[in-house]
Amino acid sequence: MTKPQSTAAYVLRLTLTLFLITVIVAGLLAFVNYLTADTIAEHTAEAARSAMTQVLAADDYTELPVSDAQAATGVTAAWSAGDAGTVVRLTTNGFGGAIDLMVGVDKENKVTGVAIISHSETASLGANCTREDFRAQFAGKTGELAVSKDGGDIDLVYRVSTDDGQTWGPSQVLFDDEDNTCGNACAVYTESGRLVILCCWQRTGTTEAKFKSNYFSFEESQRYACHVVCFYSDDEGETWAGPFKWFTENRNSDPGRYLWTGFFKAGPGHAIQLKTGEHKGRILVGCDHKYQVFGGTAVPADSEDENYYGSHVAYSDDNGETWHMLELNEELHYGNECVPVELSDGRIYLDMRGTGAYKKQRGWSVSGDGGITWSRYTPNPLRTDPGCQGSIVNYNTTGVPSSVILASSNNSTAREHLSIRASLDDCATWKTDVYQITGGKSGYSDMVVFDDGSVGVLYENGPTHYSEQISFRKIPAATIAKYINE
Repeated sequence: MTKPQSTAAYVLRLTLTLFLITVIVAGLLAFVNYLTADTIAEHTAEAARSAMTQVLAADDYTELPVSDAQAATGVTAAWSAGDAGTVVRLTTNGFGGAIDLMVGVDKENKVTGVAIISHSETASLGANCTREDFRAQFAGKTGELAVSKDGGDIDLVYRVSTDDGQTWGPSQVLFDDEDNTCGNACAVYTESGRLVILCCWQRTGTTEAKFKSNYFSFEESQRYACHVVCFYSDDEGETWAGPFKWFTENRNSDPGRYLWTGFFKAGPGHAIQLKTGEHKGRILVGCDHKYQVFGGTAVPADSEDENYYGSHVAYSDDNGETWHMLELNEELHYGNECVPVELSDGRIYLDMRGTGAYKKQRGWSVSGDGGITWSRYTPNPLRTDPGCQGSIVNYNTTGVPSSVILASSNNSTAREHLSIRASLDDCATWKTDVYQITGGKSGYSDMVVFDDGSVGVLYENGPTHYSEQISFRKIPAATIAKYINE
């Protein structure tokens, strides 16, 4: 009979065996890598050469030096293609990671082609960069190239559902102004049956980041200022009137003062029409702007820097025919994208995305005179937020006129966990628990309350990024009522 092996000896023997296996495998992998390194390098080089000929055909390519300034913008290599032009290889950040691409430019500085060498995008939104029709849109363009997110060739489109969101019709183009930006839609359905849609318009190449960094001079900021246009339909979207431009003037023409000179938005989400009080019938739309300073010192003392955000509202008293923008209210500094809601006593509550010191908290303000004046921006510590738009609506179908629900990210660090939070007392206090719409990544959203008390939520979401797709969910009235009353 053999003596049983001790536990310590067994563990030691097993550890040594695993260590030897690991060393052998690592060595084999290193050897294979050594054998294939040249092949991999050749394949990589061949992919680059193929991309060069795709974007700009030429008999010969001569490599050019890349300066530190060029490298800082993402340029990794450049070649002269003789009389044909220049080929540039660069790396930029996509949603899923780095994108390695090749761009050809002719002697007139027009893009001749774009080729994607490698990327880490998902199979939905991001991977569209590899599609031929996507890359073809840049041919003939001049100036800066960027993903069409807040700037670029963006068209305003809409889809129609006739069964409360169960099915949707095809996308239809409402506004396409060549290569300019037409986006950031904000809609309201009025008591008269008129559908009003507001849209932001800006010249191509205009981005929020440029205004934030004082990219434009004072004179340029006037030219590149964002505008708002209006469309409306009196036949459920069958035909449309517009676009009608409004808010084309700056509120302050003195370059020594702080002013919104360029980046300005109406919405996104929805506007409201007041149902009670002296201003019954008034359409109110939440707006935001980016201040820019040109040599002045008139920045409020409590601002964090010279470039900061503010919320404000605009209104129409004739069913969307004409519009008025109120003077920018310093009480609403630190606010950003915002949505108004009419409370049970006729006051207007403005829910805002916070910025600066309040970036991780949603803020609010109240008006008692139809949106003309507002209380000071106040953060709400309960409603954590990663810095994202939210949606707020009345919900008085439960028999409680003062019920309000808010949809926003229930996370202070990432756009995810889109949830509904309720107030039963006109937004004075909020429930500590939430109803979660999705536990995954999610971004912008908007809500609508149906006649039966159910709630429709349109929202961005995706498995790897919050804006990969747009989803619609209809939450039954019984589910919302249970959450509110529990």
